[in-house]
Amino acid sequence: MNSPGRMDWVHSLGEIGSPHQRSMSDQLTYTVDEANALLPWVIELLNEATAALNGSQLLKAEIDRLHNMSRSNGHGDIDQQVSDVMDQAKIELEKMNSALGALKEKQIIVRDLETQLIDFPGELDSERIWLCWIKDEPEVAFWHHLNTGFAGRQAL
Repeated sequence: MNSPGRMDWVHSLGEIGSPHQRSMSDQLTYTVDEANALLPWVIELLNEATAALNGSQLLKAEIDRLHNMSRSNGHGDIDQQVSDVMDQAKIELEKMNSALGALKEKQIIVRDLETQLIDFPGELDSERIWLCWIKDEPEVAFWHHLNTGFAGRQAL
């Protein structure tokens, strides 16, 4: 899902805000209706985070261009330009982390930012599950067991 090296750039500038899976014993659970009611807000945050990540990737390309230019032409002002672009990239990553942090506070797990694959903690027949959604689906309509992931998705 993520292209190789894409997220390495993010980690080199700062921690990504997406949470790691943990025991669900201390987590909220969402009904399908609750998850669907939150979906417009979730999509907005995912779009903000994705835009910020993409912006940081463009800025990384600019940093690479500046470094290449400095090697070939010996430009003296490159260091300041690189510093300025790095500052811009950090701002983009702060935006991404803010959006992902808001989702984390609601215990919504971002599995893949590029595809906007997310899981809401839920219950089905008294069993802890993940309610699963991915970009462009009209609503939360799938679930999977805690240990099966996307490949184990089943219709609700």
